[in-house]
Amino acid sequence: MNTQYLPPLPRIEDTELFLTVCTHHSLSTVTSAETIHRENGRLAELGEKVLDLTVTDYLYRRKQVLDAQSIVNERRDLLNDENIIQWLNIYNLKTELRVANPNILQDPQEMRKYFLAYVGAVFVSNDILIVQNWIVRLIDPHHTSNLLSMPPQYNAPHPAPPQGSPP
Repeated sequence: MNTQYLPPLPRIEDTELFLTVCTHHSLSTVTSAETIHRENGRLAELGEKVLDLTVTDYLYRRKQVLDAQSIVNERRDLLNDENIIQWLNIYNLKTELRVANPNILQDPQEMRKYFLAYVGAVFVSNDILIVQNWIVRLIDPHHTSNLLSMPPQYNAPHPAPPQGSPP
């Protein structure tokens, strides 16, 4: 991947949220409401949905119209384990992950979960537009504009004032 077009990694300003992302569940010894709240699996679940939505929306809106199955296939190809591990390496995110066993860093499924947790945290701490602009530029390095922006707000029509004087 040509890092010349690499979008900047969105920051997670909330320190506690960042630590949640970077702490693997292997370090949790007791399960309680507190550890569940701080377990990055919740963020990974959210991040998976946000990432799928972002990539699906991008593929749907491209000039090259794709049928439904082509969108599914291309999304799967774009979000394969190899790409996700490459993104983790490029952004040097693996060095941030705290684990009980260093072999976890070699497990593609665990690295996928970590990346998804990061995406989930970016969504929680920022908004969908930050995620969309980051991920679209990550999967399409030559995409330079902020194609994705807030949808127009719907303004409900105001009822016409009543005719005549009130009784």
